Amino acid sequence: MAESIQPDKFLLNPKKYLNYPIIVVSGEDAYYRDLTLDSALKRLIAPENREFDYFLCYGEDVRAEEVLVQLEMIPFMNDVRVTVLKNFDSLRTEDKNSLAKYAENPSLSSKLILTANKLDQRLNSIKSILKNAVHITCKSAYNVGDIVKWLKQRLVAEKITMEPKAVDFFSNMTDLDYLEAENTFQKILIHAGDSQMIHLEDVKECLGHFKAGTIFELQNAIGNRAKKKAVLTLESMLENGENAIMIITMLTGFFTVLWKINALRRGHIGFKEIKESHLKNVFWKYRDDYIKFSSNYKLKSLRKCFGILYRTDFSLKSLNVKENILLELMLLDILNS
Repeated sequence: MAESIQPDKFLLNPKKYLNYPIIVVSGEDAYYRDLTLDSALKRLIAPENREFDYFLCYGEDVRAEEVLVQLEMIPFMNDVRVTVLKNFDSLRTEDKNSLAKYAENPSLSSKLILTANKLDQRLNSIKSILKNAVHITCKSAYNVGDIVKWLKQRLVAEKITMEPKAVDFFSNMTDLDYLEAENTFQKILIHAGDSQMIHLEDVKECLGHFKAGTIFELQNAIGNRAKKKAVLTLESMLENGENAIMIITMLTGFFTVLWKINALRRGHIGFKEIKESHLKNVFWKYRDDYIKFSSNYKLKSLRKCFGILYRTDFSLKSLNVKENILLELMLLDILNS
């Protein structure tokens, strides 16, 4: 393989990687796939030359012969001819093999850009293509930290600042979806106007789904075993239409982190090492909170909590009982575990 990088590295210096004859952009995140493709095209071919030296096709519709004809053509107006094959993963096996042969000796006057949702790197054809390509892998946001990193990059790009409380609120209230985050960010920019500082109130006003009770408030209340606060927060969430299954999923993830901390402590690993090396999926600002919460839920209690969550999930899917009743009983059982 020639080189494999993340999209933010490519976007920082596209020119460095566009010397490759083949550019492969893969991964489940459509936002970064499109952003990477747009950035590459912007630098490879001028808009006025696209009518002459640009070819776009899709894996489900095209055969390798058509693509190869385009790649062998000499550019008319542009420095190089650019061929983009989207949904490369949908291309027939024999056509992938044909492009793999092309990759062994690609044209110096053409650039081939392949995009794919999934790329099976076990296939010999894919291995051959990647040997002479730059491979940009576009992964979806995995945790809040990914959204924070993305947001800080966007703020730098827009030459604007956001107060820390607003960054925390945006990152925790936005789903783990870069495209949704971008749409919300654009709303905030419009709302901010000429202001060079985005405040917490700006973000709250633009996040239309903001609710008084959130899953993060619920987790904090449960972590502190604050029964009254937890009950009131859950009631607020249900009144605002929060999905019951989503609540259970988030709480399962919450208790999984507490389980991990307790298991590491049992293995004689200190809190400092746990925070620095074992809680990468928890935003750094909240790691101390999780350490504190773990002391309120030992392993025996956590086993009960997982059982309560499983039974509630099963009941929600199989019994004809109101969601609020099942979730309130679940919450009380957890707090009494």
